[in-house]
Amino acid sequence: MIIKSLTGSFGKLRGETLELHPGLNVIEAPNESGKSTWCAFIQAMLYGVDSSAREKGGVLPAKVRYAPWSGAPMEGRMDIDWNGDAVTITRTTAQKSAPMRDFSAVYSGTGLPVPGLTGPSAGEQLTGASREVFRRTAFIGQGEIPVTGSPELEKRIGALVFSGDEDLSATAAGDTLRVWLRKRRKAMEQTEAELTRLRTAAGSGQALLEERAQVARQLELAEQTVENLRQESTDLRREQRQAALRRMSADKTRLSDLQKAAEAAAEAEHQAADALADSPFSGSGPAEARRRAETDLDSARRLERESRRSVPWAAWVTAALTVISIVLGIVWQPTAGFGAFFCGVLTVTLILQGRKNAAQARRKLANLLACYGVDSAPELEVLAADYEQLYRVWQAADQRLTAAKAALDGEYASRSGRDAEILSSLDFETGVNAAASAGRRLKQAEQLAAEYRTRLAKLDGRLETDAAVAGGQERIRELEAQKQRLEDQYEAILLAMRTLEAADQEIQRVFSPKLSARASQILEAFTGGRYDAVTLDRDLTAQARLAGDAVPRRTGYLSAGASDLLYLAVRLALCELVLPGGDCPVILDDSLANIDPVRRERVMAYLRQMAAARQVIVFSCTAV
Repeated sequence: MIIKSLTGSFGKLRGETLELHPGLNVIEAPNESGKSTWCAFIQAMLYGVDSSAREKGGVLPAKVRYAPWSGAPMEGRMDIDWNGDAVTITRTTAQKSAPMRDFSAVYSGTGLPVPGLTGPSAGEQLTGASREVFRRTAFIGQGEIPVTGSPELEKRIGALVFSGDEDLSATAAGDTLRVWLRKRRKAMEQTEAELTRLRTAAGSGQALLEERAQVARQLELAEQTVENLRQESTDLRREQRQAALRRMSADKTRLSDLQKAAEAAAEAEHQAADALADSPFSGSGPAEARRRAETDLDSARRLERESRRSVPWAAWVTAALTVISIVLGIVWQPTAGFGAFFCGVLTVTLILQGRKNAAQARRKLANLLACYGVDSAPELEVLAADYEQLYRVWQAADQRLTAAKAALDGEYASRSGRDAEILSSLDFETGVNAAASAGRRLKQAEQLAAEYRTRLAKLDGRLETDAAVAGGQERIRELEAQKQRLEDQYEAILLAMRTLEAADQEIQRVFSPKLSARASQILEAFTGGRYDAVTLDRDLTAQARLAGDAVPRRTGYLSAGASDLLYLAVRLALCELVLPGGDCPVILDDSLANIDPVRRERVMAYLRQMAAARQVIVFSCTAV
């Protein structure tokens, strides 16, 4: 919520208007110029004026103190921005005894009412804080800097610590419980006195009454034992059921893990087997594959040599003889030409045969390499080495699969024994577990309690037939029942008080350190590090510690300015923690008067930071 303007007939205000803006607003004016009146007017516009308030301790109620000096009816207007809408709020006075009770909230510039915004609830809806919380946190009035607790503030703090329910105040609830406790105690004393009188008057039935009282005590102890054993048996059964569930869950998890491991091992073995099956050496062991590869490698290398030998060495010899014969025929004997012809024909024949043999060798080599899917003889050796590696991988996968299956089979084998143990632990009747033992002791205790009830019933019968005490016995039983009810109520109230105290301590344990830590940071910023820690009692009484000191100091040891700074830090920390978000404006009414200029400037610097998230309005009679 952002307050944009205020116009009021309120105290000394005679229709004056105060314009405000988002962020930090500083209104400097001398004393008696109406600053406190504007602050009270803002509260009246938000929360109304309490028409039932009366003068107390010399303090005038707002309806009297701020009655318009002009004699006009008390009324006002406030223009705000709320949830993104411009809203105009007015409060007027139709009856002098109920100032500013008539309430209106419309969208500015229209006559359309704002749904759900009413006079009694407007302040809390707009700021998120009740009147009491607002006065103890965001509204810092003149001379009202020290923080005081209240049931409303306790509710808000409790809401922050726990579920958000603001219907509980530890102080208010504790006061109510203490009143109830005193009433029960007094009633118990009166009942006990009446019982004593009646029992004394019983005379001749005194022995029976004493015996009855003894049996009643024994019965009470027996019933308490039964209740304790019943609770013990219930707890033990629950614990054993939970333990059984945990064991079953662990067994299920272990079995699932082993099944997954076996499935993963099977998948790995299958993949390794597929990889072996895809190899040309499939079905052979590593040694056999190596022998096959070496044999075929030798053949491939031989065929490679033969494929390159297209001209045999004999063709070179015959070619040489042909040349020699030709030379001899020319230079020596013409008949040598016949030998040259013969050698030439033989050379051509040998060359053709050599080319044929080389072509056959290439075909055989190609067929051999095609069987292995390779392009050259050296690749055969690599292929054999790869097969050996694949074979080792398959062997390892097969071993893991065997181990996983063995572990899974072992788990299945041991499950039956563990299942029997679990079933035995859940046998609460004839079993040997703790719950079964507690159940048997419970039955024995119930039998004993039944015996005491029988004895008590017989004694009651004798008392009813005893003329000396029969007349008073009915009244005694009524008073005993009444006393028992009162004692039960008394114990229940005590338990509620202890529970409430524990909850209140938990609130303080959770919230107080946060509040102290934040207040310490703010005070340290205000004092430039001179004070570095703030401690708070349950009633929000604050102490400050000088940097370097071992213990904090109470406000009685601080100057007025330092004390004001301490409580101002606590107030602002409360605003941040109790009223998060920017809905609730912070208002200071001459709260910086006792603070020196240097620290005042630090306070204003902090307020400027705070004003980035919420509206801050500072009324001051000095320059800030």
